[in-house]
Amino acid sequence: MKRTRVLAALLFSVVLLIMLLPSFAPCQVRNNGAFDKSIRDSISDALSRGKGVCAVVTDMIRSGKDTSDTVNNAILMGHPACVVVRCAVEAGGRLDDVITGAFRAGATSDIIATCAIEGGADPEALARAIERLGLPGLGYTPPPTTPAYTPTFAPAIGGGGGGRGTVSPFKP
Repeated sequence: MKRTRVLAALLFSVVLLIMLLPSFAPCQVRNNGAFDKSIRDSISDALSRGKGVCAVVTDMIRSGKDTSDTVNNAILMGHPACVVVRCAVEAGGRLDDVITGAFRAGATSDIIATCAIEGGADPEALARAIERLGLPGLGYTPPPTTPAYTPTFAPAIGGGGGGRGTVSPFKP
């Protein structure tokens, strides 16, 4: 009886390990956002010298490193997506690249949009970029070209209205 329990526990542990093993792979991230070793090493070196993540991201973007890869790797290394996105926008990184890098690292559209605006991005340009890139959530909706629908008021016909008008559910 005791041997059966031990075997069952062992089998359960093996099955659980097999199920969880892919989640421990070092480069497996949603949307194919793998580490770029040279950028990761540059970020690690700068952080070990006492620089903050914002200063590191700003320096890398201003020195010509790829904005998308810099943002992606900084977030994958565990730094807050909001800080990285805000600093990348403040550093003058191309908005499309900032959005793409953050999204590849797993940041959601609402976090990306909020933090990019905090960094100084134009909200309309941001919305158009998110729509152009086809990212879920926060699509850009252009202003209507036709005037908005205005309900028509008509007198009550028949009883029960008490002389009050009603809102017509149909366009005139």
